Amino acid sequence: VPIREIYLMINSAVFQKVGSGEVIPCWALSMQTDSDSWTWGYSASVPYSAMPLLEPVAYGEPVEILATVNGFSVRLVVEGMSTERVFAQESLRITGRGRSAFLDEKYCAPSTFDNAGGLLSSQQIADQTMPFGWSVEWGLTAWPVPAGAWSHYGTPISALLAVASAGGAYVQPHEVDQIQRVLPLYPLPPWDWPGATPDFILPSDATTREAIEYADKPMYNRVYVRGTGQGITGSVKRAGTAGDLLAQMVVDPLITHRDAAAQRGLPILADVGRQARVTLRTPVFPGVGVVVPGKLVRYVDGAKVRIGISRGVSIDVQHPVIRQSIVLETHE
Repeated sequence: VPIREIYLMINSAVFQKVGSGEVIPCWALSMQTDSDSWTWGYSASVPYSAMPLLEPVAYGEPVEILATVNGFSVRLVVEGMSTERVFAQESLRITGRGRSAFLDEKYCAPSTFDNAGGLLSSQQIADQTMPFGWSVEWGLTAWPVPAGAWSHYGTPISALLAVASAGGAYVQPHEVDQIQRVLPLYPLPPWDWPGATPDFILPSDATTREAIEYADKPMYNRVYVRGTGQGITGSVKRAGTAGDLLAQMVVDPLITHRDAAAQRGLPILADVGRQARVTLRTPVFPGVGVVVPGKLVRYVDGAKVRIGISRGVSIDVQHPVIRQSIVLETHE
């Protein structure tokens, strides 16, 4: 984001009904996701006259809408509606989640997932959790899982979350397509952030609000990670330390290889020490877009520079103003 004396914004927020393409006026919108979520959540206010366009179709199948905010699009499912009348003007409030909601229990019956049929990689197991038409973008180092080492009962998304967690990762939805991304919680450990190229450089001039919450966490430098059944036990230590401050042992049936142990241990040894949770409110700049979780951000406030990873974002539309609030995890 460049530094300017004045930022001139022409904001736009549009709803379109998926399939027919009909445009629905968007009076207000709140949309959010974070690294603990596997889908987007939202609430919006639209004219009451739009109700016929948003009611479920045959067999209770929910309507989907494409929300586009300053060029950033997210496909959403309409799961709830309520009406409100203020000074003779009646509005319709809609709520719901991103299209990844179709992987949850409301739309998918629980079933059993396993690799009883033979040796598979963790990535292959993740792929097999998805129903037809869905896919996984795998962002970890895959590791072998012996036949019969893993079993899970639940929905497709709960099974994918279990695989991702074993590798120290989280699940992030694609904004529009039927894709779930499995991403490492720490693509780089915090001690390597200063030398890394950030995804975004954000000056304080472009922010309208800054809030900082400090926290001190234990300085763990070693953790034991253990698999069950056919698993292994691994000792993960931060290089250059004595490895004398032990975190609680992690046990997971998918820890079947040293690559799994290393990836599972890294987030524990990275989430330590003096931290600052920085919340920044800024416009959704066209050409820059929304800072989704997992992006490395350099925030510059005069001589003070903070480098952190985005852990959450919320988009707020109150015409004519559109803002995003970004939550950064930074380490002192």
